[in-house]
Amino acid sequence: MSWTYTNAPDTTTAAGRRDAVRLMTGDTDNTMTPTNSDEEIAFYLSQNGNALLSSAIDCLRTLMAKWAPIPTTQVDRVGKVDAGEVYKAMQATMAQLVADASKGAMPMFGGQSIAQNQAWSALTDVPQPTFKRNQDDYPGVSL
Repeated sequence: MSWTYTNAPDTTTAAGRRDAVRLMTGDTDNTMTPTNSDEEIAFYLSQNGNALLSSAIDCLRTLMAKWAPIPTTQVDRVGKVDAGEVYKAMQATMAQLVADASKGAMPMFGGQSIAQNQAWSALTDVPQPTFKRNQDDYPGVSL
């Protein structure tokens, strides 16, 4: 497993996308362990169609899963390493990434015209709605 960060995030190259995901997740220092490997980041980028924000969220979930079971430890001549604090910081980063991901969400109102609804209803490969207006009506019966 390799670990690389060149501090050159961009969206045009695989290395740039990897650096962008590392920057978004705070995984820019390989002396902090555990981290995500280059291969793990490449996997999430391929799973998400090179979408940086979705890949960063997936990578951060992986980092959180790696950090969660680590206990607080005392390191000689260095100080205390509190994995719980690191995990809490990752939770805050995750909340921000999820909020950023939802910024572009817009409601979509399909079938606004009767002609379009009728055209979609005639297509057998388009998922049909579970309920339709007047679906329980019987011809010739009125209430």
